[in-house]
Amino acid sequence: MTNTLSLGTLQATQVRIFTPSNGVWFADVELTLDDSNTAPTGAQTLTIGSTALTCTVDPNAGGRFGSKASVRVIGGGGGWGKSVPAQHWHNDGGVMSTNVFSTTAAAVGETVNDVTPARLGIDFVRSAGPAERVLEGRPWYVDQNGVTQLAARTAPTPPTDLLVLTWDPETQVAELATDSVLLPGFGLTDTRWDGTITVRDIEQTFSAEGARAKAMCSGNTTTRIANAMRTLIEELSGVVYVRKYRYRVVSQGADGRLTLQAVAKTAGVPDQMMISPYYGAPGVSAKLKPGSLCLVEFAEGEPTLPLAVSFDGTQPIEVDVTAATLVKIAAPVTQVNGTTPVALAPGTVATLASIGLALADVAATIAALILVPVNAPAAAPGGKAATSLGNAVAACASPSPAIPSTTLQAG
Repeated sequence: MTNTLSLGTLQATQVRIFTPSNGVWFADVELTLDDSNTAPTGAQTLTIGSTALTCTVDPNAGGRFGSKASVRVIGGGGGWGKSVPAQHWHNDGGVMSTNVFSTTAAAVGETVNDVTPARLGIDFVRSAGPAERVLEGRPWYVDQNGVTQLAARTAPTPPTDLLVLTWDPETQVAELATDSVLLPGFGLTDTRWDGTITVRDIEQTFSAEGARAKAMCSGNTTTRIANAMRTLIEELSGVVYVRKYRYRVVSQGADGRLTLQAVAKTAGVPDQMMISPYYGAPGVSAKLKPGSLCLVEFAEGEPTLPLAVSFDGTQPIEVDVTAATLVKIAAPVTQVNGTTPVALAPGTVATLASIGLALADVAATIAALILVPVNAPAAAPGGKAATSLGNAVAACASPSPAIPSTTLQAG
């Protein structure tokens, strides 16, 4: 026979509670109401025997039919699933995790305890969406007092009345009997298996007929449901090939291809790759320093098209630019074809203009050597006019039109 069950001031006939090792616990509570009672809303206290749990009624789940009501409650303020707007944090000394987590928690009615504060980098961007996104990648759970603990669970002591009823070695699920509310993280030992197994997720049912618990004991530290959903979403959406991944340059081959090493080995991409770089401008190539960083993305989301793009600010060893046949340089704020060109310092413009004039003189000289006809005695009938290099050079002294092969304009 189980202990007293209640939600606030109302007696409950059955409670089914699910407690994951990571994340928010929730419970489905069955109530019997008379005409003077209404289904509970807002912040509540769920009592199971001697255990009181702080929770909030989920307004989107449950309902009433006659005297029967079903209510779902969520641990804490029930806010981690609520949407929050996008927000950017910046601090040259490093954005503290406590600042990000406490600000987000306050926006959705939660309370957090950042057990081991850390610097997240000089920038942290929270995208618009569920508030719990900011906690991704960190162990966290909502305790029985409704506080979100940003840490892994410590192993609790199992109750003395705990009894193992069945054990399925294939699914690693144990059926347990106890009147106490169980918390994940404790170890189970039994003669039906060797060693100790750790309980990860727990589903318990309390009613007038008694109490039963189902303990999922897989070795994974995250919930089995979350793992299954994550895998399903990643496979169907192809999101793995939409992301960009940080890689470090190890070496560069004679053909320009880069040997790269993943910065975060846990990102799910190969530790090493050899791919061609994309510098983002035509006619540009470079020799990169080992240790410099770049991003690897997949064109069109195709696993067959990895590209090394977006290199960091590390100075390269060498940059090669293929010469263009026409180079145009505009002065500051001068309108060219309705557009404002890149501004250059006046001294730079004057220098480039001088270079342009010098190139024009060289082009004129070359044109004179090749194209200007030479004054020579009339050729004999049927013969050809005599020319000489000396005469051609002499002809260059007289004015002749310049025919530049390259145009360098200074606006």
